[in-house]
Amino acid sequence: MTASLRQFLTGNGFDPVAGVLHLLPPAVEGSVLYLFTNTPQLTTGQQLNTYRQLVSNSRLFNLIMQTISAFMTFVPAFIISKGTGDPMDGTLLYSLYLFVQVFSFFNMGYASAMAWIMLIFVGLLTGIIFLTSKFWVHYE
Repeated sequence: MTASLRQFLTGNGFDPVAGVLHLLPPAVEGSVLYLFTNTPQLTTGQQLNTYRQLVSNSRLFNLIMQTISAFMTFVPAFIISKGTGDPMDGTLLYSLYLFVQVFSFFNMGYASAMAWIMLIFVGLLTGIIFLTSKFWVHYE
C-alpha cells in the first residue's frame, strides 16, 4: 500500500484496512485479497476499488439488517411519547401505532393485518435489495 493511501485511510487514527484484513481468509495467489496486499504498484484508485470490493458483502449484510431494524423501532418513540405518539402524532411510528391498536383499543384483527402488511413490505424491500445487489456486491 502506498504511503499516501495509508496516510489518507488512517487520517485520525482510523485504519479500515487493518480492521478488515484480519477477518478475511488467508490470501490465495490470484485472489483479490492477494492482489490487494501484495501489489505495491497499484494506484490509489485501484487500491480503493479493491477495498470497496472486499467490503461489499459486509455492506449488503449491514444494509439488510439496518433496513429490518428500522421497521422495528419502537422503544424510543414509546418512551418519549409514553405510548401515545404525541405531540401531534410526531412520534407515532408504525410499530407504535400497531402496539396502540392492540393494547389500548384491543383491535386484534386490525393489528394482525397491520403486522402482516409490515411483514410483506419488509420482505419485498429485502427482496429488492437482494435483486439490486448483483450490481454493487462483488464476489470473488
